[in-house]
Amino acid sequence: MNPTAPPAAAHPYPLFPRAAPQAQPVVRVRHTDLVDFVTAVFTARGLAPGRAREAARALCYGDLTGMTSHGLTNLTRLYLPLFDRGRVDPLAEPCVLADRGASVLLDARQALGLWAAGLAVDLAADRAATYGVGMVSVR
Repeated sequence: MNPTAPPAAAHPYPLFPRAAPQAQPVVRVRHTDLVDFVTAVFTARGLAPGRAREAARALCYGDLTGMTSHGLTNLTRLYLPLFDRGRVDPLAEPCVLADRGASVLLDARQALGLWAAGLAVDLAADRAATYGVGMVSVR
């Protein structure tokens, strides 16, 4: 820690406390309820319902598999601030910039990465079915 560094700016959303595991009781939420909640949050931010659900499923997957650093904690730490700062366009329509058969360059146009990544995976799988290998880069 640098003692001369300025203090970090206050976070616009409350973060989950980083207490010792025994300090807080475990709260269990059904996976489907959690996905429904996150879907509603993303939909309220302007994402189409289908895209919001795909993004919610991707975000909740981290918690479902025990990788909480990749899960719901990122909703308030990362994704909501991206919406607030205009860094995510909820209406973005990705487009293909380059198509070389087995490889594709996709411009997500500031779409939510949680959703755009799934689009890229589906496109890569389609290309792999056709060419034996599929690779999609997203910007």
